[in-house]
Amino acid sequence: MKNKNKTKKVLLTLLLIVVLIVGVIVGYSAAYFTVNFINNPEPQNTIVTTGSMSMEFSDGPEVKLERAVPGNFVVKTFSVKNTGTIDSYYDVYLNDLINDFADKTDLVYTLTSTDGGANVFETVVPSSSSKIVTSKLITVGTTHNYSLKIEFKETNDNQDDNIGKNFNSVIRVNSIG
Repeated sequence: MKNKNKTKKVLLTLLLIVVLIVGVIVGYSAAYFTVNFINNPEPQNTIVTTGSMSMEFSDGPEVKLERAVPGNFVVKTFSVKNTGTIDSYYDVYLNDLINDFADKTDLVYTLTSTDGGANVFETVVPSSSSKIVTSKLITVGTTHNYSLKIEFKETNDNQDDNIGKNFNSVIRVNSIG
């Protein structure tokens, strides 16, 4: 019984020492970086820039293909405009995505832009919320117009497992860095 209590005390003491050492290291690191930031001899070299973007939809950001049969499709048009004062990058997402197709390869999307935006040709629609455009540059005052087509592709095979299935998503654009 004495050994058990002694072991508990030793473990508790070691734990407290480890917590104390970690606390000292974290505190010292924070103080070091804070002091170096405050004492920076050239603070004018720190540059922070921000910008803004806007997005327009002709009929809202939601994309729906309901009770689909082979050959059905839906087209969504939207625009991304750099309304800020600096060039920027953006990502486009299919967000809040519901894809209940049994054979996911039957449902494809094509994203087209004829004015500098991204282009993606007949790619399988993801099963969950996903990025479909990554780090696309848009310069100040520029607008990228998009057409997104979601299609239940006719394969000339038996597609009964997907007849009547649904797709639903919301298009989201995020400005990055």
